[in-house]
Amino acid sequence: MKYFSVILILLFLMGCGDQAETGDDSSNHSSMNKETTANTAVSFRNIDIKVEDGKAIIEGEVNARNTEVFYILEHQNQEIISEKQANTKQQSVAWMDFTLEVSLPEEVMTGKEPPILILYGKNEQDERINANYFPVDINNE
Repeated sequence: MKYFSVILILLFLMGCGDQAETGDDSSNHSSMNKETTANTAVSFRNIDIKVEDGKAIIEGEVNARNTEVFYILEHQNQEIISEKQANTKQQSVAWMDFTLEVSLPEEVMTGKEPPILILYGKNEQDERINANYFPVDINNE
């Protein structure tokens, strides 16, 4: 019975050892992805959105590192304004003021649901990173 227990424990330990090696390979791959993403980041703070004369005026601060700032306007899960690049001429780690002026289409102004402004950056693979979703209150005029 002792020998059976020892063999059973050894088999269990061998099985655990194989899984740990497989896990290490995937963690190396994910750490490389994190390293790439860590070099590219975008953050927003103090965002204020006002609607005046059919235009949304977005003011705030951005901290973009190794990326440009992009935005999209969605309404009822449909892209109303396709991807546009915001005019932020910054590649450093300091916070910078920015202002966007977005014309709102008539269907957005008369709709029941508020449009959603999405601000984000992009990584080297041209994928969205750090997307931030802001509802635009069209009734604040």
